[in-house]
Amino acid sequence: MDKLYNIEGLLGKSLAKETTVEEESTVQNWLKESPDNEQYFKEFQWLWVKTRQSKSTKRVDTEGALYTLNARIDADTALSVERPSAIRGTLKSPTRFFNLSFIMKVAAVLFIGFVVYNQFSKPELPTIIAATVSPKTDTLTDGSIITLNRKSGLTLSEKFNKKERRMKLTGEAYFEVAHDATRPFVVEVQDSEVMAVGTTFNIDNVANTLLISILVTDGKVKISSKTETQYALKGETALYDLQTGQITIEKKTDNNKLAYKTRQLHFDETPLSIAVSQLSKVYGVTIILNNKQLEQCPLVVTFDNKSLEDVLMVLETTFSIKVEKMGNEIILNGGECAANR
Repeated sequence: MDKLYNIEGLLGKSLAKETTVEEESTVQNWLKESPDNEQYFKEFQWLWVKTRQSKSTKRVDTEGALYTLNARIDADTALSVERPSAIRGTLKSPTRFFNLSFIMKVAAVLFIGFVVYNQFSKPELPTIIAATVSPKTDTLTDGSIITLNRKSGLTLSEKFNKKERRMKLTGEAYFEVAHDATRPFVVEVQDSEVMAVGTTFNIDNVANTLLISILVTDGKVKISSKTETQYALKGETALYDLQTGQITIEKKTDNNKLAYKTRQLHFDETPLSIAVSQLSKVYGVTIILNNKQLEQCPLVVTFDNKSLEDVLMVLETTFSIKVEKMGNEIILNGGECAANR
């Protein structure tokens, strides 16, 4: 595991107040190393709060179980004492029978108490996978591969990969689900569920605050809301309206929807304003198009895993614009539509 993965585990334990003195010291020293680490922690903490699942409040009635077993012990004791002498003569002495029974049952109570303590005294924390400053790809214990977009988080159920593979998503993620017909793969996003057995799909809960978008790239998924259930197939996009609860299926797909994962972008007569918006999301920067007259200028180009510098150079050449970097912002000034030259 890399250092970042290890520190994310410690950050999660720190937020849950589960770290040892030594582990907490490691976290605090890591935070002091750089302002970037402090910023990373703030974003991780935000994701933690967003994705934290409520713990089960179910209590195990150990006293009740003990009382029940004691009642059975008393009943068995009375039964052994009241047996007719003819029967009693064929058995061990009542006193010895009682002692053996009592010891066995006390041992059973102690065993149950031990099991209950180990299972419920320190409940296991859910696993949280978070991506903050850049997309993150990880492999789950069932073999499924997930890619989280920036500022996105995934919380796995404490019982993940037992009867089912359940998790909760905040943000956007791409899922390559390992086939397992016996354990459904379920992603909770707000008040909806997306279920698959073996397929690949993308869930976006960020681009539009009023819609959840599910793009299926292979296989079939089941989308359930409070009011209805729909199925989406390969090449289809399911849109869940958070206000009405309705689910609609569209045949068209966005070629650049998965660019945050693939770094492949295809623009075919795409208005420059839309292209700039998509580039901002893919590269995690803020690109501002100052010249409003360029907003509808068509862009025809394909970028295959190019660096941001290469992309900006193409825009600079194509539209004769001037690229200026100011902090975390990239300003595009001047220029003209290529078709007008």
